[in-house]
Amino acid sequence: MKSVLIIGNVNSTFVVGLINNLKAYDPALRVDCLSILPIERDDVLADNIYVNSICEWWKNKFGKKVRYGWFLGVLRWVLFRKNRVRYDNIQIHFVDILHQFAVPLYKLCTRKLTAVIWGSDLMRCSNPAMLAQILNKCDSINCHTPKMKASLQNLLSEKRKTTIQFSHCHFGLLPFEKIKSLRANIADKQTYRTKLGLPVDKTIALIGYNADPGHQHVKVIEQLAKIQDQLTDVHFILPITYGNYPSYIEQLKQTLASTKLSYQTLESYLSDDDVAMLRLSVDINIIVPITDAASGTVIESLFAGSQVITGRWLDYSKLVNAGVTYTTIDKLTDINQTLLSLISSPKDTSKNAERVASFGDWQVLIKGWYELVVD
Repeated sequence: MKSVLIIGNVNSTFVVGLINNLKAYDPALRVDCLSILPIERDDVLADNIYVNSICEWWKNKFGKKVRYGWFLGVLRWVLFRKNRVRYDNIQIHFVDILHQFAVPLYKLCTRKLTAVIWGSDLMRCSNPAMLAQILNKCDSINCHTPKMKASLQNLLSEKRKTTIQFSHCHFGLLPFEKIKSLRANIADKQTYRTKLGLPVDKTIALIGYNADPGHQHVKVIEQLAKIQDQLTDVHFILPITYGNYPSYIEQLKQTLASTKLSYQTLESYLSDDDVAMLRLSVDINIIVPITDAASGTVIESLFAGSQVITGRWLDYSKLVNAGVTYTTIDKLTDINQTLLSLISSPKDTSKNAERVASFGDWQVLIKGWYELVVD
């Protein structure tokens, strides 16, 4: 029996989607998860879910240098775990400093260790030497774009450049099926908005998709405040559920409160149904992070038919190559005129759903992930 261990956040939509679809593709495949956070959901179909309790204790006790607590917890897991097996593949999802000391322990438990790069773990890395140290100990690397691959190759030693394997598996998006189902049954945006408690008589604009300061919410709001009298028919939504940035969230709320904009923040986790309804409720998405790799929110929004405004500085080449219609700005000061233009004259996005379907459909994408495990 083949087996894989996913090391990552078991509460992440991407991790859950990968686990559940691997099990659906091959029920005989053993799929385990070593979660970096405590379990908060009950829909994960993993055969075994392990939580690093020592790491949680360390975080509560010391609050810093968490990688030491993670290492000690992994060491205990290696020595005393139940249902012991040497995995065909272990995947590190989102490669950061947390794993610095634990990588040799992962190597002991698998025949192939894969670093799965999500995007921001590379593009916002503040310690390239540490990232290089981890990557050079892996057997393979999964990334999304040729540009990311080139950056990663620059971090590898000359010896590893010739031996390490690269793959380009993409995550499917759980809300895709929900969006298709809802759109087929209910064509009226007002229905979704009523269920979510959103205004039914305003243009709905979403800003960012988590609480990370890299999404530049504050700078965007400061720009929008300059034309707030022209935005009385627009309601802004700011999802801030993911990301532990309390001081930044407080700054964001203060900035919002100082304006006359109509807005609300989303601070509770949304179900997959709610996410799908939100995508179908939103008219315009303003997604201008400092770095990004065509996130799930971008793809889902395009699939739902919404307008998307994003930065020209972001590597969305796969969308360009697919002929997807969206709007880019060169700098944040362009946001006001661009938003007003899209409100008055929306672009034709009717073909976007068809063009991005292959970027988010797990039924299409799961074969590549399965082959990464078993090959």
